[in-house]
Amino acid sequence: METLEDLELKIVEWHHDRNLIEGSTDAAQHTKLVEEVKELETNILLSQPVADDIGDILVVLINIATRNNLSLSECLQVAYEDIKDRKGKMVDGVFVKERTVNEVDSDYLRGFGIGSGESPEALTSYEKGFRAGLVHKQGSKL
Repeated sequence: METLEDLELKIVEWHHDRNLIEGSTDAAQHTKLVEEVKELETNILLSQPVADDIGDILVVLINIATRNNLSLSECLQVAYEDIKDRKGKMVDGVFVKERTVNEVDSDYLRGFGIGSGESPEALTSYEKGFRAGLVHKQGSKL
């Protein structure tokens, strides 16, 4: 089996051979990325194999990284440095990172109805998870 680095180099060459670096844009590649993510979603929902979908997503991400003079390894290093000390908790099967509330967040959170007395049933999973992350950090209910 080839290394990730070897495959990335082959894919970068493939992109260059097809003029997908100089002849495309980040915006066009983002559109392609969204299409590939939707295909992954469909196969997850249908309990179908996902290896090809994940691979296709990586191919598009390599294009975007290359266009920005980055490698997957560099991008993963940046992401790892960002998450390595992250704290949070699981909410409905999703890890919700812990957040602190500052003055700017307070204005933003008003849009989520925190403190408005809404019943938990009225909240989306995202809102529940977001609030759970804040509660986790604060150690109390908001």
